[in-house]
Amino acid sequence: MTDEEIVILARYVRALCPAQKFDEYTPDAWSDVLRPYELADARAAAAAIARRQPWVAPAEIIAEVKRARGERLANFVYEPVDRDESAEEFAQRYRDGIRAVASGRVPAPTSAPALTGGPHPLVAQRLESVGREVPEVREGEDDEEQPVRRRSGRPGTVRCPKCSAPVGRPCRASATKRRSTPHPERIRMAAGKPFEEPEDDEQTVRERALAYLADYDSRGGAA
Repeated sequence: MTDEEIVILARYVRALCPAQKFDEYTPDAWSDVLRPYELADARAAAAAIARRQPWVAPAEIIAEVKRARGERLANFVYEPVDRDESAEEFAQRYRDGIRAVASGRVPAPTSAPALTGGPHPLVAQRLESVGREVPEVREGEDDEEQPVRRRSGRPGTVRCPKCSAPVGRPCRASATKRRSTPHPERIRMAAGKPFEEPEDDEQTVRERALAYLADYDSRGGAA
């Protein structure tokens, strides 16, 4: 706004709010904060504020102007020209379009533009090629009978045939103690080798003895 327009706005607000104090320095003070805005927007903002309260402050005028400009730009869409334009021309036309719609010189779109068309043919082709077919599981069938694809070679991917540790759980030396390493039988099964009952080694014998003693003590010494 120009200095003359600031004076007009101050007189307008004084007429809206007779009880509000104004003096000869009011237009100068208002000019420092309201100069970037247009008189028409400021007057409309002052009128909207005066409808709900007896005082109108410059900060409230700015907030109301920004709200109104935001509503006008809600559905703004830049329409490029038919000819090729440089980046500088695009930026200038884009800024001019925003200013024109925000100020009200150009009517704001009343609705958002509809989205038409589908994905790019290359994108559609790529979308059709991705994904995998999920096998259908019939109701009533046992889950253990359904084929499960797992990474081979890892003992945790199979059920231990020695201690019956389930998939994903470590092998157990007793009912309350875990083994630090998987049973050899589980390692062989995970590697795809045929299961063979190995002879008990010293560690296995010791673990079985400790397990038996722990179970014996838990039962109070009864055999």
